[in-house]
Amino acid sequence: MPTLKSVIRTIKTQITVWFGGNGRNLRGSGNPAIAGNEKLNALLWAPAYDLVTEVMAPWLQELAMEHGDCLFGDQLCRDQVQKTIESKPSRVAIFCGHGSPDALLGSPKPPNVLTFKGSAHSAIYDCAMVATGPQSLFAFCCNAGGQLGSLFASFEGRSFLGYLDELPYDFANTECKKAWKIVVQRVAKQIIHDGGIGREHHQLLRETYNEVMRDFRNGTLRKNPHAGWMQMCLLRHMKLLCYYGV
Repeated sequence: MPTLKSVIRTIKTQITVWFGGNGRNLRGSGNPAIAGNEKLNALLWAPAYDLVTEVMAPWLQELAMEHGDCLFGDQLCRDQVQKTIESKPSRVAIFCGHGSPDALLGSPKPPNVLTFKGSAHSAIYDCAMVATGPQSLFAFCCNAGGQLGSLFASFEGRSFLGYLDELPYDFANTECKKAWKIVVQRVAKQIIHDGGIGREHHQLLRETYNEVMRDFRNGTLRKNPHAGWMQMCLLRHMKLLCYYGV
């Protein structure tokens, strides 16, 4: 299994990232600006509008700051995602945030406001957009492995990595929060490097969960007061993990 350092050294890609933010474009060091219809290796979608997404969004922001350009919008919305897919075609998209069985969710931005599980959101990518791309999608969120994931992978050459139901997290503890970041970034970096998602990435994600599990069970993090709950969360993630593709 590749180490984080080896993956970081080998990634040399252009990335476009949409975050909820302040309307700025932050340039990644050493990489030219992305323009026109230049083919990108990855699109990163990380809305930041509540406690969960504000924790997750910087995980993808860090990848973009190291390897490409960050496009910050006032709020990540469906139109932005659609235009990005159409104008900058990419083989891979990676999403962190909230999900429903048929959509990836963003902030409750009219006219697409919806209520899911008692909270207001909007659909930024859903089943109606699947035909436009990309080729592979890693959705680190609840539920999207249901209707959206299966439909996405029904198109020829497509692959989807995600989860089938509600995911528990522990963001209250600093070491636990760091562990979730390791899980996402390790797999995301390998996906970006490889330019697609296959069964090997599904396996890498499971191996990373198991590695973190060992740390909390009998490793360096075993004395963490949240170790027991964190192991339950990790087991739940592994149970709900799904991969559709060739």
